[in-house]
Amino acid sequence: MGVRCRVPAELRIPPLDRDEIHVWLVATTASEDEAESLVPMLSPHEQHRAARMRNADDRRAFIVGRARVRQILG
Repeated sequence: MGVRCRVPAELRIPPLDRDEIHVWLVATTASEDEAESLVPMLSPHEQHRAARMRNADDRRAFIVGRARVRQILG
């Protein structure tokens, strides 16, 4: 895939202890321009899936959600 992005400070993962988990809650709202800028982070399958979505709000939420997962997990 090869697409690298800068991880926003609020998405950087602090170290985990062996008996610890983190639960993340991130907003999936974004402008059309912001969502489009995140599309290259998605896999080809995810890009195709997003392109098939008829509702623009659902499409943006899907793109942002998948991109945030990739940013968090590195």
